Amino acid sequence: MVGILNHVTAVSCLVLAFDWLMYEVQEAVDALYMKLHAMSVSPDECHQTFYDMFDADTRQYKGVKLNGLLPSY
Repeated sequence: MVGILNHVTAVSCLVLAFDWLMYEVQEAVDALYMKLHAMSVSPDECHQTFYDMFDADTRQYKGVKLNGLLPSY
């Protein structure tokens, strides 16, 4: 999850720091989407550790039941 938060934080800081036009914000969001998509195709170490410890049958991670949508790898 650290990788996702780093990418989202970086884009948020850029948007807040500069007086961007809408098309500039869209470019940053598109770049963020591409980074997140790449991470979904090839998970980083943190994500792989999560999915190694996640029980898809019970939807539990370390004994905690998770709700909502979770991508499968």
